[in-house]
Amino acid sequence: MYGIEIALHILMAIVMTLIFQGCLGSKSARKRIPGYFALLSLFDVIMLLACVFELYFLQKSMDGKSWAVILSQIFSCLDFLSYFSILAIFVMYIESLVSQRKSVSWIFAKIAVLVSVIYAVLWCISVFNGMFFYVEDGIYRKGKYYIFGQTGGYVVLLIVISFLVYYRGAIGPRAFLVLFSFVIFPVIAVVVRPFIHFFSIQIALSLSIILIFDFIYMYQIRLIGEQEAKIAEGKIALMISQIRPHFVFNVLNSIYVLCDKDPKAGREAIGNFSNYLRGNIHAAEKLNEVSFDTELMHLQYYLNLEKMRFQDDVKFELDIKERDFNIPPMILQPIVENAVRHGVCKKKNGGVVKISSSRAENFIVIKIADDGVGFDTKSISSDDKIHIGINNVKERLWMMCGGELDIHSEIGKGTEVEIRIPLKRDKK
Repeated sequence: MYGIEIALHILMAIVMTLIFQGCLGSKSARKRIPGYFALLSLFDVIMLLACVFELYFLQKSMDGKSWAVILSQIFSCLDFLSYFSILAIFVMYIESLVSQRKSVSWIFAKIAVLVSVIYAVLWCISVFNGMFFYVEDGIYRKGKYYIFGQTGGYVVLLIVISFLVYYRGAIGPRAFLVLFSFVIFPVIAVVVRPFIHFFSIQIALSLSIILIFDFIYMYQIRLIGEQEAKIAEGKIALMISQIRPHFVFNVLNSIYVLCDKDPKAGREAIGNFSNYLRGNIHAAEKLNEVSFDTELMHLQYYLNLEKMRFQDDVKFELDIKERDFNIPPMILQPIVENAVRHGVCKKKNGGVVKISSSRAENFIVIKIADDGVGFDTKSISSDDKIHIGINNVKERLWMMCGGELDIHSEIGKGTEVEIRIPLKRDKK
């Protein structure tokens, strides 16, 4: 009676087991795939196998075997517990995905967990008292409070819809559609179940999880090689672009003059310039992130050179509250250089550039602010050198650590660049 349905659930359980092993199989996979997704896969396997044994013993119970009825009820409870666990874990999973790019409220997950726990218990009780459903002649029948029993799953799915819609900007259009399958597929299963009895909600959820795994993770893994190659190529170009001829000429000229006036200061300037050039070359050789202290040290060499050139016209202030984190190399200097060249140097009597770092919820926030002339952010053309440089930094931030960059500027008052680096992220 349930032969086709049992066979399909076994087949799906095998596929989901392979996905679960894929989540844990290699160190690289464990780093890139969140633990919530691994849990999602594990509970899906348990749900499918519970459903298999539930149907198997249900068939046996039709032959009048009382022990088969008890075993069918036990596996039915396990089926419901796994099902509602999957719903709750999925909400936590998508919240963890979005939290890597944007601060989120975990109220969605808390409500989903509460609803799932309550209804998991109620459905397990229903297995024995029939308030939501009961079995008659080997067929599931609707109980007196069946509609009420259905509301739990729909409430959690409504939470999923609300979260996906609210954070669709952070999720992205393609990922949004794939994650939305977790809602669409079960709804389709409910509609077609009366006509195609073997297309169960368990199968529908499993198909959605397979789609999510294939699109989000396999697609991302395929892109990793391309991104790393792009980062490697971009770093060489970045190194060359940062060692600008006019900057090198001005620094060497300043050192030349300084060697006559103050030989000790001249030697110190040569050391700073040497370390600065070495830092640029080393940055091109590194594919991964560096510690913030390393990046700050490289920036300090640049600041020392600028202090030598501009004296009191340009002042630098450091307010470092957080430093125990990693950052893509050569991120800070291009922004600070823009603040100097296009901000305070264009202001009469110069100004101040302030670099700060702090923690805000799930992010490290780095700010580079100047009190220079400011500019209209909307007026920058796509081929403007400032625009190209900032876009380069933005792209490397996103590709290497999921970071984001925003610019706030007001003409006559100055500019502030804010970098947000997520604390919870998959390190490559």
